[in-house]
Amino acid sequence: MHTTQGEDLFSWAKRTARKRPSRRPNVSAFHRALALVIEYGRRAEAMKQLQAVRPKWTTCPRCGHSGPVDRDFGTRKVNGEVRPQSWCRSCRAETTRAKAPRRDVQVLELDFGAAGQGLS
Repeated sequence: MHTTQGEDLFSWAKRTARKRPSRRPNVSAFHRALALVIEYGRRAEAMKQLQAVRPKWTTCPRCGHSGPVDRDFGTRKVNGEVRPQSWCRSCRAETTRAKAPRRDVQVLELDFGAAGQGLS
């Protein structure tokens, strides 16, 4: 095998071997993740502001009673949004009492006749 001056026997291996690129952190993925965290924080702040705007006083459409939401009406969650109940607590209680089945205990009087007859 013929070699020139300055060229050793493994020079062909040096030329063909490629150096692996150094591992760098994926900067674009980090920026996307950071953007998601920032967006989540903004949404959470917006939700806090919306909850602060929530009405504190409302009127029942059934009986016309007006009062504070927390004490007289209560709240419910609809599609992830907290809203005041439309009917007041007393109207809701009336309708649930009317719809609930009666649980009165009925006393049955059974007549077995005179004690001891026909038991022998």
